[in-house]
Amino acid sequence: MNRKPQAKAWGFLFSQEKPSKMISSLRFNSLSLPLLFTLTFWISTTELVAQKPHPSLEIVGFCIDKESQKKVALPVAGVKVELLENDSCIKTIPATNSNGLFLLWLPYDKSYKLRFSKVGYQTTWVDVSTHLEKGTPRYDDSMELKVPMFPDLPVEK
Repeated sequence: MNRKPQAKAWGFLFSQEKPSKMISSLRFNSLSLPLLFTLTFWISTTELVAQKPHPSLEIVGFCIDKESQKKVALPVAGVKVELLENDSCIKTIPATNSNGLFLLWLPYDKSYKLRFSKVGYQTTWVDVSTHLEKGTPRYDDSMELKVPMFPDLPVEK
């Protein structure tokens, strides 16, 4: 007889047969069920580990030009954002996007300083506190922060 060998365990993934023939010819051996269980468990635990271990405050920030002659403030792209804790830089965002947007996730019960800088603009500082009253439940939350960016003053000669 000239029959094709039956697919075993996960071999059907590499079969050239049509899907209907693959399913009908699929045979599970004694390792298939434990392998399937292990794979499912690994995927589910990997997803859990990838989540943040503690609740945090998400900062959705926008850098805007405060000296714009328009009625609506224009976004400032390319602003460097530095997150400082105890006067030490712990995170740097090299540049805001074209809409002046940046995102940060800050753990609760800490105090931070944000420094915003770009050539042609004055450096702007913002203090952020994520301290909550004792007994207040902590959960993931979000806040919007609009950061005014002022152009450098012209230098008199």
